[in-house]
Amino acid sequence: MKNKDRIIKKIRGDIFGLMSLIQLDKYLLEYATDPQEKEASAQKMVL
Repeated sequence: MKNKDRIIKKIRGDIFGLMSLIQLDKYLLEYATDPQEKEASAQKMVL
């Protein structure tokens, strides 16, 4: 039972991580057109 819960938590975490990456991609596409600007925006969002 514990093992099953752990797997479910991991999957939920992976899905949440994926959603965050998708949001980040959308943000970068919308707000930054210059590659260097994209990098700076990504770093700001991470910090």
